[in-house]
Amino acid sequence: MFKSILLADLSTATNINGMFDGTGAAVAPGGVLNPSVTAVSWTEALNMLGKLTPTGASELSKFGLNLNAGNGDINTLSEKWEAMGLVPVGDGTGDFFLIVGNDNDFQSATGKYLNAANVLVPYNAGLENDSVVLAYRVTAVPEPETYTLLLAGLGLVGAVARRRRRRVVAA
Repeated sequence: MFKSILLADLSTATNINGMFDGTGAAVAPGGVLNPSVTAVSWTEALNMLGKLTPTGASELSKFGLNLNAGNGDINTLSEKWEAMGLVPVGDGTGDFFLIVGNDNDFQSATGKYLNAANVLVPYNAGLENDSVVLAYRVTAVPEPETYTLLLAGLGLVGAVARRRRRRVVAA
C-alpha cells in the first residue's frame, strides 16, 4: 500500500506534449519508457501511513484509523486524497501544518440526488463514508542545492576573513 505525498521535480523531465500523438507512437511501448524521454524525478515528502510495524499495523491505529482494503468502515483511510494545503504554524519554529483532505465520493447510506426529472431520489451506497481531513506538522528541510550554496557562502566568508587577518598582521 502506497499513500505518500511526493515532491515532483519537472525541471529535467521531457515535455512530451505532441511528441507521441501519432498512431503507434507510444511513450512507453511494452511498458518500457521511450529512451528519448526523461521521466519526472520525485522525492517522498511524507508517508501518510507513518511507520509500519512488522505485522503491518501502522501509527494510524493511534487515531482510530485503519487500512482495511476489503470492506472498510468509517475509520478506513481513504484510497485517494484530493486536497492539500500548507499553512505556517506561526509559533516561530518555521514549521508548517500540511492539511490533506478527501471527500466521500458520494458513499452514503442516506444519499440523495436529483434525477433527470428533477426529482430528489434517495440512494444507499451500502456504507457511510465521511469526508476526512488530516493534519501533519512538518518541518521544511532545505534541498541539497541549498546546503551546497550555504557551504560555498561560508567558505567564501572564511576565505575573506582569513585574508583580512593576514593584511592586519602584515601591516
